[in-house]
Amino acid sequence: MIVSYGIWMTFGSKLQTIGGAYMILSGVFMVLIAPVHDGKKPHDTLAFLTFFLFYVGSALYGLGSEKLLQKIVQPSILTLAIAGMFFKWPSDGYLELYGISLGMISSFLIGYRP
Repeated sequence: MIVSYGIWMTFGSKLQTIGGAYMILSGVFMVLIAPVHDGKKPHDTLAFLTFFLFYVGSALYGLGSEKLLQKIVQPSILTLAIAGMFFKWPSDGYLELYGISLGMISSFLIGYRP
């Protein structure tokens, strides 16, 4: 689903196209997480890369957008994601839920057409 979302994002300016490519890479890393159990080093690395590529892709998409809302909110979500890594979470699952919540907000705002 992330890959198809990334393909949809490649139709736009150059920054939006680059952001869509990062989203496609994020989807590929999401598929690679499936065979690796939680708590192992490969899982943690792949999860980090998945979220990082997703947020960088959405930030680039927002910066390339013509809408002021996208230009402000998408890079802000990347900043919130980076700030979230420095909080003390009870477990890594909570951090992943935080990341998924930010990703849902980002996806909703990219798809939102007033």
